[in-house]
Amino acid sequence: MRQEDIARHLRGLYLDKDNSWVCGVCAGLADRLGHDVTIVRLIATFMLVFWTLPTAIIYGLAAALLKDRPLRPSNPRSERDFWRMRDRDRRSY
Repeated sequence: MRQEDIARHLRGLYLDKDNSWVCGVCAGLADRLGHDVTIVRLIATFMLVFWTLPTAIIYGLAAALLKDRPLRPSNPRSERDFWRMRDRDRRSY
């Protein structure tokens, strides 16, 4: 696989430290795939029990290489309106 292909497949995969237990790898993977985080954690635990070394290496690499999830406002429109009003108030001084 080319590096661009790998980057395209991993786009949107981040660490989710808000919902994490250890490093946020399972929570980020669950968010990216659209699955419940509990199911992803159960699969990761099963893999860790039966394939300890490969699973630990992959998890460690993911925790080290993935970036934190970017902040996403819950309501982008109200966020934008808030900052516009603040800038307008600041200019009035």
